Amino acid sequence: MTSFKRNPGDMPGIIDSAIVSDLLNRRNDKGASLFNQLVEIFFESATERISQLKEAVGEPVRLTFVAHAFKGISRSLGASRLGSLCHQLETRAQSLTAAEQQQLIEEVERTFAETRIEFIRLKE
Repeated sequence: MTSFKRNPGDMPGIIDSAIVSDLLNRRNDKGASLFNQLVEIFFESATERISQLKEAVGEPVRLTFVAHAFKGISRSLGASRLGSLCHQLETRAQSLTAAEQQQLIEEVERTFAETRIEFIRLKE
């Protein structure tokens, strides 16, 4: 079984501070931070995506599709490490065993938990 444990230098940081900073500085017409609004949507969406990833273990085509969608929203909000893991899952789903898929999904889930903590800390 392939191990997905990485050295800290092998993966991007939890968040991309440039993207987050840009979103924090953008305001809607009521003066609220765009980041704060998008993060709440992201939290709901991510929980759903993680459930979908778990349900798709052993179905590489479905797993690729869900991982691709999760990668997009993660990267657009600056969740760099989460986006990178989703990219790995997306590009390697066909070649991984079900156990390896599960292992990588567990890493995605742990990384989402870390990302969530960072995003909550950054919310205004």
